[in-house]
Amino acid sequence: MMRQIFALQLLLLVLSVFISGQKDMSAAAKPLSRRPSPISVLPYDVAFLGIVFVQGMVDEHAAFLLFDTGGRETLNSRWLQSAHLQAKSGYQASGAGPAMVQASMLSHASWRIGAAQVEANAVVIDLRSLEAVFGRTIDGIIGTNFLGRYVVELDPKTQQFRVYDPGTFQPLAGAVPVPLEFDRNGYAGIQATLQFGGKATSGKFTIDSGLNGAVDVYRPFAQKKGLPVHPAELDELSNGIGGQRHNRLERATELRMGGFVLRGPVVAFNDTDDGPSAHEYAGLVGMETLQRFVVAFDFPHKRMYLSPLPTIVDPFGYERSGLRLQAAGPGFDRVEIVRVVSGSAAERAGVRPGDRLLQVDGRDAGKLGLEMIRQKSHNQQTLDLVLERNGKEIEAHLVLTPLL
Repeated sequence: MMRQIFALQLLLLVLSVFISGQKDMSAAAKPLSRRPSPISVLPYDVAFLGIVFVQGMVDEHAAFLLFDTGGRETLNSRWLQSAHLQAKSGYQASGAGPAMVQASMLSHASWRIGAAQVEANAVVIDLRSLEAVFGRTIDGIIGTNFLGRYVVELDPKTQQFRVYDPGTFQPLAGAVPVPLEFDRNGYAGIQATLQFGGKATSGKFTIDSGLNGAVDVYRPFAQKKGLPVHPAELDELSNGIGGQRHNRLERATELRMGGFVLRGPVVAFNDTDDGPSAHEYAGLVGMETLQRFVVAFDFPHKRMYLSPLPTIVDPFGYERSGLRLQAAGPGFDRVEIVRVVSGSAAERAGVRPGDRLLQVDGRDAGKLGLEMIRQKSHNQQTLDLVLERNGKEIEAHLVLTPLL
């Protein structure tokens, strides 16, 4: 996934609340015969090559919600206004990124996904900057309060979001149970090991479906363990609720978790040391890792179940163009280049920050959308662009090469 990383952990500070595919078969659960029917089954959309969005209702108003295992229930102030709901102001919140943001609170909101419903306070903040980077509407975030009441299972094969009663839930036959540990803010983590050549480093990592990458490592843990082992291979910026972070990227030899070994994940060493979990966790495990499994989050019983998919052996890819994009306009149909990675195919082709992207491979960039453009930047060998710069159209041919 293009490493404009999102770790959408959110903590309301004022209220003090937030293998080559090898498997250790001894850890596997015994096959179960018949599973109970889920309370709700909904299709989900994927944005930024991994992050899950699902249709829900908040106080009986339709809302398109980002699913974040590392975040609390949150609403976009724009959505709140359109729903004609009133929130109490005067709060501050923090999330991924260095800055505090102004927030308000919608008390005792009713959150519903299909037939599954929970009552929880909603932090209300302005999410428009994230909408621009995603290139899509974000009405809110569904997170740890919902997960505290239900088991949620994500199935990348069918793109189904399944919600179960924790009292009757049974995992898929052969699913591997992984113990969850919770910090004082209620975030769930697992024990995992990163291998860099001959150096193995273990720690507790937050399970964060709001992170689009494979693994993030917090600065306090990295400094304590002497990481990264080698000079970082690539510098990037990431975007979160609290603004931008600086990240240094390096490929690990492998990631070991829950009895599985995943080869060559991209690890981001970020500069976070003041986040809600930065001193209690080693870092984050994100969706580029989790989407290689059918994964069931059973927070009520402090377990996560992993059922590996064939994609578990796929290489961990990385964006190849060097284009860092955002979308503007009511329909997110104006695609703008906000940054060009040094030494990338985009820089070699003469693309500059501030250029407007008009066409990609002969198709209108606005109609194509950021998600499809990012997929092309991952998967293709070349890109043909038409840009607008200072009122003039410019053509650029990109020969895509690995950045990492």
